[in-house]
Amino acid sequence: HQIVRRGDFVWVIDLGCDAIYTYRVEAGQLSHITTTPVGAGYGPRHMAYVDDIAIVACELQSHVLVFDINADGSLTQKQDLGFATNEGNKGAEVLVHNGYVYASSRVVGVVVVYKIENNQLTRIQELALDGTWPRSIAIKDDIMLAADKEGNSVQVINIDAASGMLSGGGSLE
Repeated sequence: HQIVRRGDFVWVIDLGCDAIYTYRVEAGQLSHITTTPVGAGYGPRHMAYVDDIAIVACELQSHVLVFDINADGSLTQKQDLGFATNEGNKGAEVLVHNGYVYASSRVVGVVVVYKIENNQLTRIQELALDGTWPRSIAIKDDIMLAADKEGNSVQVINIDAASGMLSGGGSLE
């Protein structure tokens, strides 16, 4: 569902196979290193990384997974965190910004905030969005934008620089 690259490593996040495939770019070719399975039916959708951890939002079940990135690019799972609290949420995107992880979830429409400490995540907030289907989120400085596919709008969300916490800031129609 997504391809992520860092240096010579490439990760392919496969929602349908519940797996993350790790490759290395060597002489212009991809060499398969390993396959990391995730929980059956989780549906990994989107991955971001910071330092030596990778964070994966799952779409089919409400989970955020945290992995150590090993020297050979392989992944070792170290956390399986609950995601959105409402039934029916589907993980969409995950972004890392200033020591925090922001994960969006569709259908009910929330952004969940996790604080990064000692390469572990701690959940600190779940913000309900005005819309139900954040198709994409983006961060610039202390502003997050969430594009609501179903509502034909973009919600503006303020980010507190000290705490990482989110608060509503209106919407653009």
